[in-house]
Amino acid sequence: MSTQRDPLTGAPDRYTWDAELPAAVERTRRDGEPLTVAMIDLDHFQQFNDDHGYQAGDRFLKSVVAAWTGILRPTDLLCRYGGEEFALVLPGATTEQASAVLERMRTVTPLGQTFSSGVASWNGAETQDHLVRRSSAALEAAKRAGRARTVSADGPQPQR
Repeated sequence: MSTQRDPLTGAPDRYTWDAELPAAVERTRRDGEPLTVAMIDLDHFQQFNDDHGYQAGDRFLKSVVAAWTGILRPTDLLCRYGGEEFALVLPGATTEQASAVLERMRTVTPLGQTFSSGVASWNGAETQDHLVRRSSAALEAAKRAGRARTVSADGPQPQR
């Protein structure tokens, strides 16, 4: 994997995501293992920047990536998708397992900050674009439901 890094956080960037997600879907198609994608958005990040300054916001983004990466498996891929939004590929994980990972990520998120997330498992036929759209729609549902929670595009939704 040729990883391009976000210069601020050091996380793989959107270009890496765009290259690696199709490969993950293809591996899943071949191996028959589950694959779940999560879209993650830090809650009220603009307010954090307004309250603490943009340099503090930058430091916070770096610390978030370090904290989250520390609990992920080597096969998982956390990318900075843009701004305060991140994308996560969890090969071999069901929606329920991915939701549990996100809850662990929630417990290590620095400074008491929260995030909203949406998860979707690949259905075996959809394009990766459709998979990401479903995960993004679940993320938007998490925000509408009050933030600081994970919503699944695939069925019952964990409550916070």
